[in-house]
Order: sequence, then structure tokens, then C-alpha cells
Amino acid sequence: MGAVSDDSTSGFYRESDANRRSEFQESLRRNVENDRFDEIHVFIEEAVEKSKLLRENPLLAGDKLRLIAHGRRVTYREFYT
Repeated sequence: MGAVSDDSTSGFYRESDANRRSEFQESLRRNVENDRFDEIHVFIEEAVEKSKLLRENPLLAGDKLRLIAHGRRVTYREFYT
């Protein structure tokens, strides 16, 4: 049986709560390291310059990550349509 690969999706916003922000970053880091994911699609939920976003969140610059400028809170339906 061959290796199974898949994509992952996530929303991203600047979280003010340090614990929640840390939780998100740890989850994203684990997904980046997970060989089952070829790509991780990250919906950027607020208007922000990409250069500033990457400066503040270097993990988002990973090769597997596909940043999608969305500008608002992403819904479950949008993840899967």
C-alpha cells in the first residue's frame, strides 16, 4: 500500500490570547511536520500585508503552506466547498 497524502485547511487570525495563539502555532507546526499533508491551505481572516504577516508569524512561510487572503472569518462550509 502506497503512502496516503492529503491537504489540510485552517483559518488564521491574530489571536490576542497568548495561550490560544500558542495552541494554534503548535497545531500548525505539527501539520507542517506531518508527512501525510502535501499542502496546508491557510485562510487569512483579516486584511494584513503578507510581509508583515510573515514577519510576525515565520511558520507561515513554510513550503507546504498556501496562504489565501480571505479578509473575514472563514466558515466550515468554505473549507469544504
